[in-house]
Amino acid sequence: MLAEFGGESREESDGKARGLMDELKSKGRTASMSGQTFLLGVLLRKKAPHFDLPRLKRKAVAHGHCHHKALMKMNDDEAVFEKMGLDYEVLDSGCCRMAGAFSCREQIEQMTDRRALHLAQVIQMAMREGERSATRDYPEIEYAQPRPRRPSKRAVVLGVIPCGLVVAGGIWGLNRKGPRKRPGKLWA
Repeated sequence: MLAEFGGESREESDGKARGLMDELKSKGRTASMSGQTFLLGVLLRKKAPHFDLPRLKRKAVAHGHCHHKALMKMNDDEAVFEKMGLDYEVLDSGCCRMAGAFSCREQIEQMTDRRALHLAQVIQMAMREGERSATRDYPEIEYAQPRPRRPSKRAVVLGVIPCGLVVAGGIWGLNRKGPRKRPGKLWA
């Protein structure tokens, strides 16, 4: 099982955050919202320490986003894993330098045969499966749906070029024949 936090490229999440911030600024709510916004691990550890997390007897590899690890550390998420009884390892990985191009989740999906789970999905798995041990090689498949793929810029360009050539060829062909003659009157 792989656990991953965030799930979107930095560009996607920054765009959504900017849109939300603009909306909140227009309503004068940014200050009140900033004090009420938490990552799930922080919320569970610091704001709901008595929340009874379900136990999960599994092994997991956890990978946090670069900005998550750099700014907030993984301590809260690790505390949640420990409280759940999860046998986990946090990867000691550096930054891939691809923020905005690919999310960590997308890289895991494209470069391995595994799917990454968000902390909320790991908790969902624990709620459904409890402490029973895994009998499947890829238990995350039930919880992580493949993300719809957006076409890359290259694919869009490669799709537009042939369409443009077809349209240009049609226009050239019509102009080459000269002006069209109008049919005679069908009715008197």
